[in-house]
Amino acid sequence: MAVNLNGVRSRFSGEGMALLDALNVSVIVLDAELNMLFMNQAAEALSGTTRNRVVGLKFHDLFNGGGGDSIITLVSRTLEMSGSMEIRELELVPLGDPEHRLDVDVTAIPFDDNCIVLELRDVANRLSIERDNELKSQNLVSRTITKQLAHEIKNPLGGLRGAAQLLARRLPTPDLQEYTDVIIHEADRLVHLVDAMLGPNKPTHRKPTNLHRVLNRVYTLVSSEASEHVKIERDYDPSLPDILIDEDQITQTVLNLARNALQAIGHSGHIVFRSRVEPGFTIGEKRHALVARIDIQDSGSGVPCELREQIFYPLVTGRTDGVGLGLALALDLAHRHNGLIKLQPGTPTVFSLYLPLIREDK
Repeated sequence: MAVNLNGVRSRFSGEGMALLDALNVSVIVLDAELNMLFMNQAAEALSGTTRNRVVGLKFHDLFNGGGGDSIITLVSRTLEMSGSMEIRELELVPLGDPEHRLDVDVTAIPFDDNCIVLELRDVANRLSIERDNELKSQNLVSRTITKQLAHEIKNPLGGLRGAAQLLARRLPTPDLQEYTDVIIHEADRLVHLVDAMLGPNKPTHRKPTNLHRVLNRVYTLVSSEASEHVKIERDYDPSLPDILIDEDQITQTVLNLARNALQAIGHSGHIVFRSRVEPGFTIGEKRHALVARIDIQDSGSGVPCELREQIFYPLVTGRTDGVGLGLALALDLAHRHNGLIKLQPGTPTVFSLYLPLIREDK
């Protein structure tokens, strides 16, 4: 059945179409044969196409795969039951842009003459908030357990080191002291590791700070550690204003991210320090008018897929020689500033630090 937009206009008044176009919710109208009769402007933006191109086509010509098939099944059941039905958190892939994946809640509502109105609500932001809150909660639990474990380990290490020192004084020959030196050295190494697990204990003292000064300081430190075949670039937004932070703690945060990038590329590669101002960004459940975004980008092989969801947890690492504390500590320091760290999808590897550009404690 061929349906053109002029035919659809006869079913909707001009005011009705204008009202649908004014909605933030994406609306698509289908007939019983799943031909698309109408889509509003929000649906055009969501699907990346225009109604003039799709009206009269089948719904599966717009979305295909598992998500599209689920909606077709939902429409069929809605027609059978003559009542509204819903699917939550469905992933859709527009045929015209297969790289653009959508997370939506879909409601199918019966309309007159065996038509169906589909409401598609983009829930990507909500899912992102839920994932961020879950990560923050799990990170807090992990950090609490790690700190308790670290305290339990640190106490006997002091006794072990002291006993080795006493033993060294009573050894009959100096050459035997080599073994007590090993004990003392390994005890000191474990104490250093435990201190890293505990993280900084001092409170956060914030003051207005130029983030580019922080980035330049980290740039200098990492440049001194990098080989001559590592290229490090700076791409700064000059409009970035001063921000209320604890400079030492945020320096440590960025340094952990930068050293992680340096370890990822090894003896040759490319690292970019980037700053931007980003409007309308949500951290946790709070939407901020402006945030500062600091990107640390590297040309390494990337984070393995199986670790992407756990990479910020303590003791999780993709390197054989890593201990898995740098990113966990960086995230903990970001949370102290009501901020967030994200591993961006795709390639190249980019870790982004987001910090609110408004005063949080006033």
